[in-house]
Amino acid sequence: MKKILFVLCTCALTLASCGGNKNSVDFEAINLGMIEAFTKANEAVTVFDGKITEGVTSNDFASIAVAADTAIVAIDKQIEAVNAIAVPENGKAYQEATVKSLNVTKDLVEVGRKYSDLKEGYTPEEFATLDSVYNVQRTVLSQELANVATAAQEFVQAYAAPVVEETK
Repeated sequence: MKKILFVLCTCALTLASCGGNKNSVDFEAINLGMIEAFTKANEAVTVFDGKITEGVTSNDFASIAVAADTAIVAIDKQIEAVNAIAVPENGKAYQEATVKSLNVTKDLVEVGRKYSDLKEGYTPEEFATLDSVYNVQRTVLSQELANVATAAQEFVQAYAAPVVEETK
């Protein structure tokens, strides 16, 4: 998740330095909106990861389900925020990739929720199985974030390209 934030911040700096067509859409604001959504979703997942550790350590497995609910609500808010961003046609792929990755982030939380199914005295195999599935979902998320990075770069390139005005 931090890797994508770096890429998106780089895109923000590129947009800020490019200037842009004053009659066009505020591309920098669009990119910053996407970055903000990722940042808030990442914060929700980080807190959730901590709650998994706390819940497993203290055998308070029910707290993991509560933490999952909280994280899902936070991520849903970010999906709504990204969907509310008015993007030009060349930004639709970026917006769609962002929403898809946020949904995959929700999937990660849902997989993590399964730690709440553990019972006191769980076996190392039970934990290892859950941990393996959770790590696979993290890999899926990393792949989706790479797709967002590609879409963000394409968005920036389209924005940074010289504006060609039609002649009549």
